[in-house]
Amino acid sequence: MACHRGLAEEYGHILVAFMREEGFYLELEMLQRGLMWGLGRLAQARPSLLRERNAVIYLLPYLDSTDVVVRGLAAWTLGLLLAKEAVPSLKKLLSDHGRVKHYLDRSFTEKTVGQLAEKALANIIRES
Repeated sequence: MACHRGLAEEYGHILVAFMREEGFYLELEMLQRGLMWGLGRLAQARPSLLRERNAVIYLLPYLDSTDVVVRGLAAWTLGLLLAKEAVPSLKKLLSDHGRVKHYLDRSFTEKTVGQLAEKALANIIRES
């Protein structure tokens, strides 16, 4: 979907539905990790598509996940979506030292949740 507009327009709503409790909510945190990464990739390429589908309101609760990877990738994605609504919750994550390893720009990278939250806040503030 990040590489093909047609696929994103046709199937992007499904990614959002996987976050919604009244949708096809994914309960398992291991599946939520993949969902957060997929949303982040789509947010890199087509942020307006996710904003149009109200993804931000469904992403916000994931910042409180007990899973460090879910928390970190949710912060990353919200920063890409320039989600001003996330600022208070992102600030709370700045001291989160949980480590997140994920695939980005054709290589694996490892950051703390706090570093991902800091970058997200910088993106949001810069674009405000």
